[in-house]
Amino acid sequence: MCGIAGILKNDFSKTAEADSVRAALEKMRYRGPDALGIFAKGPLAMGNVRLAIQGIDPAGNQPIYNETGSVAVVFNGEIYNFPELRKDLEARGHRFATETDTEVLVHLYEDRGIEMADSLNGMFAFALYDIPAHRLLLGRDKTAQKPFFLHRSLEGLSFSSELKSLLGWVSSPKIDARAARDFLSLGYFLEPDCIVQGVESLPPGTVHAYDETARLVATHEIPFPVLSQESTRLFPDFETWATEADEVFTEAVHRHTLSDVPVTVFLSGGVDSSLVALYLGQASKVKTVYTGSFSDEESYDEYGFSSALAGQLGLEIRRIDLSKKVLAGSIDAFCASSSQPQGDYSGLPSYVLARETAKDFRVVLGGDGGDELFSGYPTYRLPELQKKFRFLPAWAFSAAASVARLSGPPKGYLPLRFQLQLVSQAWGKPTPTAHFAVKDFLPPSLVGSILSQEFFPPSLSSAPGVRRFSEWYGSADDADAVRRLGRLDFHSFLRSCTIPKMERNCMAWSLENRLPFLDNAVLELSANTPECLQRRGKTGKWCLRQLMEKKLGRPPALNPKKQGFGPPLAQMLQKELAEWSGDLLERKHPLFNPKTAATLRSLAARGWDLHRVAWNVCILKDWTDRNGVSA
Repeated sequence: MCGIAGILKNDFSKTAEADSVRAALEKMRYRGPDALGIFAKGPLAMGNVRLAIQGIDPAGNQPIYNETGSVAVVFNGEIYNFPELRKDLEARGHRFATETDTEVLVHLYEDRGIEMADSLNGMFAFALYDIPAHRLLLGRDKTAQKPFFLHRSLEGLSFSSELKSLLGWVSSPKIDARAARDFLSLGYFLEPDCIVQGVESLPPGTVHAYDETARLVATHEIPFPVLSQESTRLFPDFETWATEADEVFTEAVHRHTLSDVPVTVFLSGGVDSSLVALYLGQASKVKTVYTGSFSDEESYDEYGFSSALAGQLGLEIRRIDLSKKVLAGSIDAFCASSSQPQGDYSGLPSYVLARETAKDFRVVLGGDGGDELFSGYPTYRLPELQKKFRFLPAWAFSAAASVARLSGPPKGYLPLRFQLQLVSQAWGKPTPTAHFAVKDFLPPSLVGSILSQEFFPPSLSSAPGVRRFSEWYGSADDADAVRRLGRLDFHSFLRSCTIPKMERNCMAWSLENRLPFLDNAVLELSANTPECLQRRGKTGKWCLRQLMEKKLGRPPALNPKKQGFGPPLAQMLQKELAEWSGDLLERKHPLFNPKTAATLRSLAARGWDLHRVAWNVCILKDWTDRNGVSA
């Protein structure tokens, strides 16, 4: 729910401009169409646009204050355990004036200060001001479900839920070369990096405290669940795990349905959203679910699986048309709505799906997080395969990819030539480096012919994210390579790509996206689930699949293939999006070699699958040009 923005001057004698904050909030009014409120006092002005979900009467409009009016807060998100927190706070003498979850924040601050967020179970970004102490706290949840951009200037500190609304406080915004380099390989920016120089995200799971001169004076990190050294003893077999997991998922899904407005579910053909729908259906928390259908491309479409599962669960399913024509007709609006460039092209169908869902609902639950927490991605098999087939040289995969390029146009979801291209980049490298390489859509051999050497120095010939992948992998609290890769993907792909993609595209339509897999109790369950229960042979998320079958009493109607939500982009770039992409690829841009378009056409004619490179180039050019961000 909502969006927040504010400015804090670094000179206490200056007055912050409330009108400037109002203008920033109006730029993201779709995040909060129900109310706009501003707090302004001395050097601070901060405000909120509200999407009313909990305590929906006007008394819940922000800012929210404590009993004496000495503490004010503006907030974006949902606190799922606020009923328990409120009960405890009232027992200790605190008085509440609203029915909102927001109000627990001011009272928690009175009791716990900068550690106020440690007990929160939810998604949040907040700005809280202690008026007598002239102290500003900025906080963000540990799973990065809510965006929070910061910018420092000679005038002080500015912050916002969206980069686009923050740009008004950035003088002559320029592209950050390191962030852009990672984007062109991965299709997203690694938190806390941002496409604009001098702007960054508040690190996930952090509360910052600033004094009256906008100086950072204290930082607190919110505790994160870690692996128990006794996890195998805690769950020695599946039945023991399933008993605990059933209780955890029941309560987590219940918490995520706390709302004064109806909720629904995004249902795919995969296990994660299906598990959420199962628990919601059995608790009679939802009757209608939504699924996106690539109706004109059978190999991409999971509607048959999601429809069959909805029938098993006794739920009504609404099919949203995501045909190539519909998606192409939405490309301009999708690009215009993006807070940052979206290289994950599943963002386009997500945007359309959210648009249609928002016609009837304000809250939707999804299954994001299951792959990272319970070892779901096929790429997690790479360390095992490299060990098993270590006698195979990397050039063998390159040769196989070259042969595959001669087999005619690529067909179906993730064609073989594309998979071989990625594996050839990864084979023989250390595990975290290989994991980055298999996600790197810009082949290293093409960097010099596509990127501008004037903008990208030699130090950026390789994406800087490789080093961060190695750091995350090395810091994981487990000896098992697969679990370490899951933690790596949690820090990178989930927090920096998947979550922002769904959050931005849903909020563009005043639709709140909730993720039960990121509930505190599920995070703890995941941290203590042994790898032998997470994976069995080639099967990822084995324990989740078994849990579904146990709950249903029969095998669930799931897609046997691991399939994302991406549309047939390669085909669309050649037809439905040919004019859009052709114009952008030919357009001169300081980040790219003037011959980029010709290079991509030449390689495509020789069988290379570079549709993701072309998409990332187009998206980055479009966003920077559209938002006036220069090199």
